[in-house]
Order: sequence, then structure tokens, then C-alpha cells
Amino acid sequence: MILEIVVLIILTVVILPLILVSMHKTVEIANNLKTVYKANKSFRKSIRNTTLIIMPFKINNRVYNFIIDTGASMSMINECIIDELKKETIKGKPAYGIDGEYKETKATMLNLEYDGKQYSCMFNVQNVTPFIKNVKEETGVDVAGLIGNNFMMQHKCCIDFSNQKIMF
Repeated sequence: MILEIVVLIILTVVILPLILVSMHKTVEIANNLKTVYKANKSFRKSIRNTTLIIMPFKINNRVYNFIIDTGASMSMINECIIDELKKETIKGKPAYGIDGEYKETKATMLNLEYDGKQYSCMFNVQNVTPFIKNVKEETGVDVAGLIGNNFMMQHKCCIDFSNQKIMF
């Protein structure tokens, strides 16, 4: 009987607090993971936590800023810019948009100029105005779209993170 009481006291005084501390830590870790997930759930929401590489390119002698986005398989331009340029579009391949939704797209071939040299590439055309507004609020820079991996691979670009630009 005394042995059972001693074992019960040891369990209550030593092991139970360890279990409670372990459970508290597990809940704390789970809550931290939820916070990280929510922060990274949307590019638009997490843009505040990132350093963007934004580069100017000329299209038809007008300068447009583009975000260099290694996570984008396709380059993208805001449809209002295409309307402004009076460019024809074709049916593009379905793709994930900036909002994370898989949808039909339009596409167009653009000729961009950087540092006096011409670069052509296919761009998906989407309404990315809410995204662009967020970038403008955070950086003070108007952007027309994204330079994605299709452009960087086609033109054999290297990213110079120190100077925040791509090199050809």
C-alpha cells in the first residue's frame, strides 16, 4: 500500500508536470506553424516580408517595371498594359494566377528592351491589378508584371542578388 502511494506521489509530482510542459510546447509549436502558414499562404500577403528584385524594361519606348520572380514558371503582364499597348492576345495554357487559382489565360509575345538590347518572350496576360496595387503600397514602385523562368531560361539570365538585377 505504501509503495502504491509513493508511486502515485512520484507520478503526480514529477511525471505529470513533465507531460503538461510537453503538451504546452506542442501546442505552442502548432500555433507557430499556423502563423507561418497563414503568413505565407498568399504572395500578396507575404510580400511585406520579402525583398523584391524589380527591373525596368522598355516596351515600345515606354519604361515598365517587372518583378523578377524565380517562382513563376511563366512571365506575366497586367492585361491593362496589353490594352494600353494595343497588343493582340491568343489563348494561353491554363496556369495558376497570382491569386493561387488555376484558370484559363491569354498570352502575347512581347519585345522588351533592356540596356539597349532586345529580348522577346511569351507572357501570360492576367488582371493582376490588386497585386500591383499592393506592390505599389509596399515599395512605391508601379509594376507591370513578372519576369518568370521562361524568360530567364530563354535568355540565359543570371540573378545578381547583391545588385538586385538579372544579367544576360
